[in-house]
Amino acid sequence: MSKNRNRQLETLVREMKNKRQFMNEETLKKLFKHYSLDGKPEMIIILQKYCANVDPNLYQRNVEFLHYLAKAHCFKGNSERGLSILTHCYRKYEGYRSFYRLIFRELIQDSVLNRSEASLIVFKKYVLDFSEQWSDHYPLICFWYICWSSNWFSDQMLSNELLETSEALQDIIRDKAMAFSITVLNNDYNEDAVLRLLQNLLKHKMMEEYSKVLQVLFNYKCKYNIMKNRDVRGCTEIVRNCQSLGISLSSDQQGRYITLLINGSEDKPEKFIPDKTKLFKFKF
Repeated sequence: MSKNRNRQLETLVREMKNKRQFMNEETLKKLFKHYSLDGKPEMIIILQKYCANVDPNLYQRNVEFLHYLAKAHCFKGNSERGLSILTHCYRKYEGYRSFYRLIFRELIQDSVLNRSEASLIVFKKYVLDFSEQWSDHYPLICFWYICWSSNWFSDQMLSNELLETSEALQDIIRDKAMAFSITVLNNDYNEDAVLRLLQNLLKHKMMEEYSKVLQVLFNYKCKYNIMKNRDVRGCTEIVRNCQSLGISLSSDQQGRYITLLINGSEDKPEKFIPDKTKLFKFKF
């Protein structure tokens, strides 16, 4: 909306508030959503005051519409203010914490995907605070995952910093490394992310998890050999890696490797590129 239309709407909402005129819930929520995504916290505050005055029951049922205010500040570029409001909501409304976790995830995605370096530092602080103060690791793992799977070096370094900083994150990676690898390979065909994870698992001496992820990567390469994206060299490197670390592939995997050597091609492996990167989702 233009600035002029914003002023007109602001005047209209103020008049409706003063006259206690009713606006239906659907229209009100559309306005909240629009102004939150447009980064207009001042308009969110006007709508909050209107609803609190005209329909206080709706205002309370929607926990003061504070999540829209948090989003508006973040989309405006003030992540510190937005996340402080979200933290206040999380602390005050315990029954809505699962909802606020999802809002946090949306804001994390937007911050990383829009390359806001200053915001990333703020988000790092808050995801660690949530993890340490409330033992709520969901924002932390979401933030780590999207940084880890990013193509940007700075994001990747940030994911490494998080892993170094948080023992809780290390425990989650230990438990979920195999699942994360399968997800990032099947959804995004992102071998580089899996290789980075293998380096971190080796660094933190998580050898059992390292072995499992290595086998996932081997299976993935074999799978796309069948699809004519031959990577015999990559499979051979994995086998040599296993031998040097004393890790055993299953008899089935060894058999498939022998078959690849027999039927393999010296052609250069093709890069398997997805049509579109999918957003991640976690269920704990």
